[in-house]
Amino acid sequence: MLIFHMVGLYLFLGDPHSSDLAWLNMILCAVILFINSEKYEMEVWMLIGIFLGGYVIEAIGVKTGYLFGNYEYDTALGTKLLSVPLAIGLNWYCIVVISVSLVRRIKADRWAKALAAAAFGTGMDYLIEPVAIEYNFWHWNGEGIPVYNYICWFVFLFAFAYLYCRFTEKRNPMGIPLFIIWFVFFIILNFA
Repeated sequence: MLIFHMVGLYLFLGDPHSSDLAWLNMILCAVILFINSEKYEMEVWMLIGIFLGGYVIEAIGVKTGYLFGNYEYDTALGTKLLSVPLAIGLNWYCIVVISVSLVRRIKADRWAKALAAAAFGTGMDYLIEPVAIEYNFWHWNGEGIPVYNYICWFVFLFAFAYLYCRFTEKRNPMGIPLFIIWFVFFIILNFA
């Protein structure tokens, strides 16, 4: 994963059009997280549920502007259905898994862990947003990134993280490394 992201960083910084391959990164990250999960039977349901849940709320958001604010997806994230790239559901899955992995060992109940995971995941979205706009993943219509976007991210991440904590038991061994890789990747792109 580190090598793949280092190559991605080189490509992003050298040729902005290489961002058109970002959907491949989402697929690769989701596959790596999935194959490193504890129980495939439950993880497949988590993947399907978070993928569909994330995709549906994004479709509602794009169509109505009620969720997240007024935004549209550009072409860099691949094939779209209902104006939303299919890969975006995998992004939700990845962010939930890596965020829950960070809080898994905290001595707290599921509610507290889900709140902490939602905070970490929303923080990751905060880092992703400027890069996504710069590299044509999506754009905001007539406004900057609204605070409402982060509020919605927090609420939905909390719900997904709570369910993930409820139905899975162990930390994904690739979760924390991938969180760190993404954190560094997006920090570098934010300052580049």
